[in-house]
Amino acid sequence: MKLIMIMISLMLGLAQANQKHINFTNYDNDPKLNSKFRKCYDELPTTFELEEELLKMSPRIGQRINVLGVELDDHSPEVLRSFMKLFEAYYLYKDDSLITKKSLTEYTQTCDNVICLAKEVFGKFHGIAILYIQMKYNINLSPYGYSRSHYDGSWEKTELGRFSERELKVFLTALKLLPLHFFSNFQNKDAKKINAYKGYTLANATMQFFTLWSTSKNVDKFITVIHELAHNIENGFSVDDEEHSEKHEYKMLHLYEPSVSQYGKTNSTEDFAEAFTAYVLTPDFLKRRSLERYNFLREKVFLGREYSNNMCGQSEKNSNLVPYFREKLRVLESRYHREELSEKCSDELSDHIFYSIETPLLRCIAFNIQDDHVAESYSPEILDMIRTNEDYKTLVKFQVDYMVESARNTFTHSDYLSNCSTHPTLMLSEHPSIKDYSFKIDSENICRWLKSAYDRKYPQPENEDIDREKNQSGFLNFIKNLFSLNETQEDQVELTQEEIEIRHEEVLKELFYQRLNL
Repeated sequence: MKLIMIMISLMLGLAQANQKHINFTNYDNDPKLNSKFRKCYDELPTTFELEEELLKMSPRIGQRINVLGVELDDHSPEVLRSFMKLFEAYYLYKDDSLITKKSLTEYTQTCDNVICLAKEVFGKFHGIAILYIQMKYNINLSPYGYSRSHYDGSWEKTELGRFSERELKVFLTALKLLPLHFFSNFQNKDAKKINAYKGYTLANATMQFFTLWSTSKNVDKFITVIHELAHNIENGFSVDDEEHSEKHEYKMLHLYEPSVSQYGKTNSTEDFAEAFTAYVLTPDFLKRRSLERYNFLREKVFLGREYSNNMCGQSEKNSNLVPYFREKLRVLESRYHREELSEKCSDELSDHIFYSIETPLLRCIAFNIQDDHVAESYSPEILDMIRTNEDYKTLVKFQVDYMVESARNTFTHSDYLSNCSTHPTLMLSEHPSIKDYSFKIDSENICRWLKSAYDRKYPQPENEDIDREKNQSGFLNFIKNLFSLNETQEDQVELTQEEIEIRHEEVLKELFYQRLNL
């Protein structure tokens, strides 16, 4: 009998050991996951704090504007753009009557700003949360303005479910865990709640949540949101040169390394999403299960950021990103000609020079020097490091030389239309009143429109010499107007045509360099 009891005990012990092993073959069986979710959930900012952050992200300006029938006396341009995206419709019939074509006056008669309007349309918490997520993460959780697509190509309107307050908080909990650079390439990504799968997809929808998701536990909702976000983030991987792309590299890991869950065995795409989720939520498990996956995600996706099993957010073990990107900058010359890189970032550099907007230029450069791993990085560490790098300064100086030459040619040649195509930003800067026409700088007709406005403002003389003199005078005025210079006695000295051109070029370069602190 004693022997039998011993055998039974051994069998029970083995069963318990097997059960423990089973619990840890899937990352989402970690018993600490629920407490980690609760900790992160409880640390969410309040509605008031979210609203305060919205206001800090884009201060209001005192300007009256009509938004879908509602007169607003005070609004923020950035918040307004994000608000309007919540009502964008895709592939709709012309006679559709959605909220985008209705008046919002049925919702409110009292609001004087966009945030108030969002509260009235979506509800107090919903309005703040949906607008905040749209503005900060480029993810659209609005139930308005979307149609559904059948596989036969036909379209019809569909009623979308509203996320509950708790579900929105689950979304926020997941989003707060992830670095902002993951969302830089998101363009109004849609996360939609629908009742059931009926053989259609939502236009532009990238995440769809069905009834089963709504009835699941909050921690399971939380895991699902991170998993779905991972699918969208994966789309930022390089796909050029398939044999050397990150996607190809990860597919090899999927073939030879054990998946972190049963679902991850489906294919390499699901395996990536599951490993991504485990990296954020149960990093210690991922290290034990597949150190190769962990290292891949740390270096190629999270760019050195690491997490702790117990902490909500990035751990104190975050890698220093500066050495990583300094090495990338070191090989800048070997990977790119400055001419090529300055051409790729020419629009961003124009904004930097003419309007003192620097961050888009830094992002463009960062994006082009990090092997296109994921989306361009928004990390302040990276941007600050690039700003002080000599390669960056040299690149800007090279482009300044090019733009100065373009400016001189534009204002000294009589063929305005052909020179406009060199850099239309120069035309807009020289004629600030033309901006009232709401031109889009990337329009193919921009130069034709600008020429018409220019001709009305400066009728073309018949004498070409007079025309050249007028353009020279216009170029000098351009410099003065752009940098608010006062005419000095030295400007009155008579110079030859060649001396004038040289002086103008030198003055413009110097002024550009002063503005850029180079």
